[in-house]
Amino acid sequence: MATSTTASNLSASTGILPVKGFEFHEVMGGDCAFTAGPVAGRSVRVEFDMRAHAPSLPKFLSKKSGDDVFRTAKLDGLMRIEGFAKDVPATGGLQMNLLKNRGMMVYDIDFTANDGRKYHLHGEKHRDWLNFQRGMTTLYTDIVEVASGQKVASGILYFDIKGLVPFLKTWKLV
Repeated sequence: MATSTTASNLSASTGILPVKGFEFHEVMGGDCAFTAGPVAGRSVRVEFDMRAHAPSLPKFLSKKSGDDVFRTAKLDGLMRIEGFAKDVPATGGLQMNLLKNRGMMVYDIDFTANDGRKYHLHGEKHRDWLNFQRGMTTLYTDIVEVASGQKVASGILYFDIKGLVPFLKTWKLV
């Protein structure tokens, strides 16, 4: 009689749990020029410290068109903006499509600043065929006040390449 191997009996018999998804931790920071809000007219330090989590690795890697919901990792962590948002909780998504030139990685992060208003950070990494490192470490960023839709800041955030080894150590299959 043939027996089927299911995730539950594989786990029970081998002690190995099947992989469902992945997660990693990323910090990016840089300067954004603010045109509105409490730091209007200044260029200030903006930093996010986020955990990314995708619940299904097979769906995340699928090549089905229009399946972008599965190519999005959930983000949660902290937003830090000098004089604007001190270690405030932030959530959002990271969409990855490494085959695209523009917007190969798109970050959408929501947070409430110190003034109680809701803001949205939108950032994009673009492929740079001549300098892969620059494409993977440079995030072109806009910040919008949600209620008014007004763009309040724009700038560039960077992944510090000196933190590459610690960053790679945060990647886990979960």
